Order: sequence, then structure tokens, then C-alpha cells
Amino acid sequence: MTKTVTLPANRLEIYQGDDRKYRWRLISKAETRAHSTQSYVSKQGCLIALKRAKSLMQDVEFIEV
Repeated sequence: MTKTVTLPANRLEIYQGDDRKYRWRLISKAETRAHSTQSYVSKQGCLIALKRAKSLMQDVEFIEV
């Protein structure tokens, strides 16, 4: 019997690409909304970059241009 896993609708994922390097993506309502343009050799490196980006977003001011 298989176990069903329910994922949150809004989430940040770290995944390993075909090149065996790590990347992150932002998922919202089952669609990728943003993703890393850089790949990381280690999962830890990807996690550090993602945490840094997340902390910077708290101080972002949105402006209309």
C-alpha cells in the first residue's frame, strides 16, 4: 500500500537537478512562481542562499515604476 503525502500549497523546495547540483523553487498553488538561476554543489550551499533570499524579502519595499 502506498502512502499519500499532502504538500502545502505554498512552499519552497530544494531539489537536485539532472546535473546533480541543487536548486530551489517557490511553489504556489501547484505552479512554480520563482526559481534559482544559480545551481549549488551542496544542498547546504543552496539552503544558505535560500535562507538569505528569504530574509532579504522581509525588508523589500514594493514600488510601482
